[in-house]
Amino acid sequence: MKSRSLLAAVVCLFSAATLAQDAPVAGERSDVAETARGEPLAPRRTRDDVRLLRTLSELELTTEQIAKIIPLLEEIRTHLTAIAARRAKTHAAQRGALANARSALIRGETPRQSTYDTIQKSLRQLQISTQTLQQRVLQVESRIQAELTERQLLRIETREQREARLTRVRELEGETTARAYVVKKLQETRELLPDQYARIRLRLANEIAVKTEGPRSPRFNAYRQRVLATMDQAYQWPAAHFQAQLPTLEQAVEDALEIRSDADAPSAEGLIPYEQYAGAIRNPRTLELAREMLDLRGGGRQ
Repeated sequence: MKSRSLLAAVVCLFSAATLAQDAPVAGERSDVAETARGEPLAPRRTRDDVRLLRTLSELELTTEQIAKIIPLLEEIRTHLTAIAARRAKTHAAQRGALANARSALIRGETPRQSTYDTIQKSLRQLQISTQTLQQRVLQVESRIQAELTERQLLRIETREQREARLTRVRELEGETTARAYVVKKLQETRELLPDQYARIRLRLANEIAVKTEGPRSPRFNAYRQRVLATMDQAYQWPAAHFQAQLPTLEQAVEDALEIRSDADAPSAEGLIPYEQYAGAIRNPRTLELAREMLDLRGGGRQ
């Protein structure tokens, strides 16, 4: 039993070590990997530069702000380079242990406990060291935001807003609005046989009501009954009639159920998505582009 658990642990660690070696640092891109996909480096870099410059232009940075942000971007690049170096060092240290584990697994044997210990120790050290550096990156990002005006900050989606948006999208099974989620479920139920639908209709109506209204709502029970009635009606429609209703079905569902406006996933419309902003801040090309912008504005080093 012990040998089986050790074998499973080593296999998991083998996978973790591979991921630690290959995982990109946030904002980091691999020219080799991208070029291997068949796209020439120069056109891709130009396209990426345009994307990064659009993010910077949306912030409407002043010359003074760019000058203050450049040293902070240099700090971020230093920290990210250190993370990449530590990952490479960890992989080099693990190489012998991983090779031994691989050989043992191919032979159908259980790797030695010492192999497990070596891999586990190096991964633990990597996790601790990279967590510290990632925290430093976040601290520098906060210093960058401190250089922005309130108006500029309002243009950027916060990390908390992003998490709330993505969480809500997951709850709505990939949809961004409650009414789109309900229509999706109506379409799914129409694929069921009558006896299948009869078995799940009450449970599904409750699930939809929980996700789009909330169980603590004072109108929850009445709302759930309206959901059930809407489901039953849509299920009984002939196929041609249902297809004819689809273009306006989301609005009809919203009107019938009186869906609350805050039931939708928070919108990032008009904002710079957090992942776009963070990716730009951590992309080493942003530093070079910021220097070019500063030079063109006459604020660079003479």
